Amino acid sequence: MKFKKPKLICYDWDNTIVNTNPITLKALNLLYSKYGMPELTMTDIIRINGYYFADMFTAIFGKKNTLAIQQEYQSIYDNYAKCMLQPLVGAIDTIKMMNDFGIKQAVISNKPSYIVKREAEAFHVLKYFELIIGPTDSGYAKPDPRMFDPVYEKIEFKDKWFHPNKLWFFGDALVDAEFAKAINARLFFLGDPALINDFPLDQLVPLNAHSDLKELEFEQKEYKKNKNKINIFQNQNTNFANKQQDIAVLNEIL
Repeated sequence: MKFKKPKLICYDWDNTIVNTNPITLKALNLLYSKYGMPELTMTDIIRINGYYFADMFTAIFGKKNTLAIQQEYQSIYDNYAKCMLQPLVGAIDTIKMMNDFGIKQAVISNKPSYIVKREAEAFHVLKYFELIIGPTDSGYAKPDPRMFDPVYEKIEFKDKWFHPNKLWFFGDALVDAEFAKAINARLFFLGDPALINDFPLDQLVPLNAHSDLKELEFEQKEYKKNKNKINIFQNQNTNFANKQQDIAVLNEIL
């Protein structure tokens, strides 16, 4: 697995870095039981995984959806998370590895950012992120590409960075794939491949687990191989007659 080194890696959070599906299932079923609704299965949870919190509750409860119900769910989720929340196997290693490579990292999640920050702090990885963005921070939710705007402003992207070689996105849900496509990022996908049949293959890296990244290598820029030659050439303080000569000599060196 060999790529050009990106300038930035962005991660989804739930079920990309931490395993939240089992917690969501228990919390929603407890809420469903209270309101006399049929029990959900893990298949149901995976189907709604990744969507914006408020949108998810509108889809589930319809006109019954209220802020009080959302807050009740969040309280139940928080109680279960205290004893159940765990990172995906290898996820923390991925974050630390990318930090060691000197790559900037961020989280873009449809989960409220204050919860993501709290969970990131619990697993001692908050310090590795330039920023963590949720819907209330940007005013948008994935897959809307405008959710990326705060990242663009914070990390001072240049237009040339908007290329799959420069921007990577790790996700597990359909909204993650749609978002990665919208911002022209290379997608490292940890979800069901059937969800992303139409994703550009040259921008897609399916992953069974974070451990697949153990074989990750970055291509070396060619000019590094000729660094000594270039330095020697510069030290000669050679003056060229014109720009055409400069280009010709440099092309020969490189």
